[in-house]
Amino acid sequence: MILRDFFFPPKCVFCERMLEKGLICPECERTLPYNQKPFKGVEFAELCTAPLKYEGRVRESVLRYKFGKKQSYSAQYAAMIAEALKRDRMENYDEICWVPVHALRKLKRGYDQAELIARELAEITGKPCRRYLVKTKNTGRQSRIKGAAARRANVTGAYRAAHKGELRAKRLLLVDDIITTGATASECAKTLLAAGADRVYCAAVATAHGKQEG
Repeated sequence: MILRDFFFPPKCVFCERMLEKGLICPECERTLPYNQKPFKGVEFAELCTAPLKYEGRVRESVLRYKFGKKQSYSAQYAAMIAEALKRDRMENYDEICWVPVHALRKLKRGYDQAELIARELAEITGKPCRRYLVKTKNTGRQSRIKGAAARRANVTGAYRAAHKGELRAKRLLLVDDIITTGATASECAKTLLAAGADRVYCAAVATAHGKQEG
């Protein structure tokens, strides 16, 4: 046993029960609200996938991850996204990037939650991971804004592309923690395409939005 595990025994990322191994308990692995198919609904993106539905224990887990300094959750999240990408045959991309937070928010929080997941996913898949987006406006939290139109307005023009010369003709996987209305992912996908990317796919831990493909 690692000394760290003796003093801080690992817990399930979804229910926080003590674990003997891994990052998710058998009960949660069996009963979580899974998505079974990819989905449409993010404008400018070819297709999206998220292994989980944003409800119940999944929602509580993601909120702990974002606001409770549970950075270690990113490894389990990335592993689940990798399995969803395989299941949905969405592995035909060149590089991984992510939906970034503003620099001030990253400074306050101490980390960029989507970046951690994207970099873990790169380790699993062997695909390159690079920062292709920068958030230039410190917008209000999308979760506090009501209505799809208001959410779109909140993020319009909030991102710029980085390394434009290396974006041309790239097929990119855009990673985020959650997709709700899809406004943020849509704005990011639009920005990447305008900078020369060939196409954009999206992946998130969980979604509360989007019609699943039949």
